Amino acid sequence: MNSEDVKPKDVLSPQVYQNTLKFFEIGQRGVAAARAENRRLGIPNVAATLDGRLYWELPNGEITFDDPEIDSER
Repeated sequence: MNSEDVKPKDVLSPQVYQNTLKFFEIGQRGVAAARAENRRLGIPNVAATLDGRLYWELPNGEITFDDPEIDSER
């Protein structure tokens, strides 16, 4: 995309840009808190690679691509 392709209506205002960054930051803090709580409770954290393959971080810090068995009666 070159500068001729960018129309004024396609550009975010500084306020929209600032709000977007703030919402992203709030979301990241929420994810970090949830992951920490899962570790505290002994629940694996799930994530995905860039190609969409799932992996789990076990409470002991080990990473696995095999879906761990979870006790659902907690």
